[in-house]
Amino acid sequence: MTTITHQTAKTQFIDVNGTTFAYRRWGNTETEQPPLFFLQHFRGGLDN
Repeated sequence: MTTITHQTAKTQFIDVNGTTFAYRRWGNTETEQPPLFFLQHFRGGLDN
C-alpha cells in the first residue's frame, strides 16, 4: 500500500470561472469524513 503525504502528493489544478486553483489530496481515502480545506495566506505557496 502506497502512503501519500503532503510531500509526495501531486499538485492538481482546477479552473473556476477563469481563476485557476492548485490543490493537493492526501491522507486516509477510506473514511467517510469530509476533507479538511485550508486557505493559503496572500503570496504563500503550497509548501510553506
